[in-house]
Amino acid sequence: MNPKNLSKITLILVAVIFTCSPVHFLMIRSADGSVIDSYTLQGTEEFAVRYIHSVQKTPVLEVFRVDFREGIELRETVYTDFGAGLPFLVEGSAVFESGGGKFRIYGIKKYLSGCCLSGRSFRGL
Repeated sequence: MNPKNLSKITLILVAVIFTCSPVHFLMIRSADGSVIDSYTLQGTEEFAVRYIHSVQKTPVLEVFRVDFREGIELRETVYTDFGAGLPFLVEGSAVFESGGGKFRIYGIKKYLSGCCLSGRSFRGL
């Protein structure tokens, strides 16, 4: 095969594969549905959400992983206070630990088909 034709075919195949590959986004929307921000996500990329707990008024960090087959996986929760509405029981292979003024549950492996969070402000990732 002619090297020029081979390079053209290769270029076309690369273009087809690139355009057929799905691109996934984490989209942050306001209450009215308008997009505030969006982030491109790769295969098993993690993202975290930090917020102030509505009852305890203490910081909470939740770590999620994107799984395009299963949904959004809650992997870890970290908080600094123990009280109403904060998790303390673990299920399955999850592990609870405390130390350094923090409580941490990891290995949660809870899948969500989507995630809707409401809050007063958004600061970006």
